[in-house]
Amino acid sequence: LDDTKCHIIRQLSTLEKAKRVTSINNYQHIVTAIAKDINEEDNYRKNRQAQLVTIRKLVVELEKTRLDYRKRLELYTDYLQKN
Repeated sequence: LDDTKCHIIRQLSTLEKAKRVTSINNYQHIVTAIAKDINEEDNYRKNRQAQLVTIRKLVVELEKTRLDYRKRLELYTDYLQKN
């Protein structure tokens, strides 16, 4: 844990030297950015899950349609062979 804290402090120092963050507000800007990123990632994951559910339903419907067309084709083929 201490190694991790030291690593974070070094990284924050590097970011502060690059003027990306400031210790004046206890690095609140970076904390807020990380929280926002985590929240957006969660929303993205939820959206992808909803899309996946929709796509799976679509696949089922397309398979039903394909089977229906195959059955129609067989019936039509049988009809043509009889006549």
